[in-house]
Amino acid sequence: MNTGHRNLTALAVMLLLVNSLCGQVITLLHQGQSSFYYLPGTTLEDVVILYAQDNDTIILPGGAINLDQTGDLLVSKPLVFVGAGVYPSATGVTNKTQIIGNSVARLTVNAAGSGSQFHGIEFLQTSPDITNDNVSDLLFKHCEFSNVVSMASSVVSGMNNIQFMQCILRGGISGAGNSVQNVLIDHCIIDGSVSFSGLSNTVAVNHCLILGSSFSSSTTNNGVAFTNNIFTLTSAPTIAHLSACYYNNLFAIQGGGTVNAAANACYAGNGNQQTPLTPNNVFVNIPDFDDFPANYAGDYRLATNSIAIGMGQGGYDVGIYGGAAGTAWKDEAIPFNPHWQLLNVPTATGTTGVLAPVQIQAEAQQN
Repeated sequence: MNTGHRNLTALAVMLLLVNSLCGQVITLLHQGQSSFYYLPGTTLEDVVILYAQDNDTIILPGGAINLDQTGDLLVSKPLVFVGAGVYPSATGVTNKTQIIGNSVARLTVNAAGSGSQFHGIEFLQTSPDITNDNVSDLLFKHCEFSNVVSMASSVVSGMNNIQFMQCILRGGISGAGNSVQNVLIDHCIIDGSVSFSGLSNTVAVNHCLILGSSFSSSTTNNGVAFTNNIFTLTSAPTIAHLSACYYNNLFAIQGGGTVNAAANACYAGNGNQQTPLTPNNVFVNIPDFDDFPANYAGDYRLATNSIAIGMGQGGYDVGIYGGAAGTAWKDEAIPFNPHWQLLNVPTATGTTGVLAPVQIQAEAQQN
């Protein structure tokens, strides 16, 4: 093992032990140097505003970070935020990382924060405010949003290059305003509708699982392209979007039914298909057709004889497990930092008067 790997491993082990013994610790990485800040004495706002510099990485601890106790958090420099993850089954050692906001105290990214990234964080109650006219180049990966994610711009070519990759969007996602450009929603679980009402959008929704979504003629979804997705529905939908396009999507409808696409909809002849939906004919197991379960249950891999196999553009499977190599949904949405699987810190000596060894088990992550 080279020195760099030894140092990284030692740092990671130390972080885990400090978090377990001393409470929540925020780690700031700057040009190979690490600094540690202990909650609640130092707040996340302090680290972001006072200590972090452009392009630094902030490693967040597991557990809740409640902005109601510290005030609005403004990200006005490009930073990388890395949490412990969002699935309870994958964060038993650390707990999942939650940033809790509300209408008064929330995480806001302005134009100066363009280029920021967020990994392995649950945004609870209130989603981040990214409605700045000129914010660009944001990445949310392996994150969870408990409420709708909204985007808006009042200027042409305002918001640009906003990416959501392998995220859970429990409230759906929406956009409004004059221009939301180059938004990518890729391999996400969307529990709600995709609704863009702006005048000029460029939005790609690829390889997603869209649960219980509704279609409304009042939502034009101008400039939105749905490709290689699976929609699960309790009744046959009416596609009245005049400006959205649908390519190689599967509409899985409980009880069967026929998609009613308007004559001027960008739908017919584009490789879309429909099928009746049962708990295990499309997926290995889908426990709820309308909602993504609060306990994260279900197996959304394709069933052996699923119609979704190979029906996508490029011959890919549709849904979150299809697509090019390296892009498929990562089980339990584990972020790229080391995944801690076991921590056993002895609290008493044994019969010999010596503490038993600390037991640590981790798994390296590549993406």
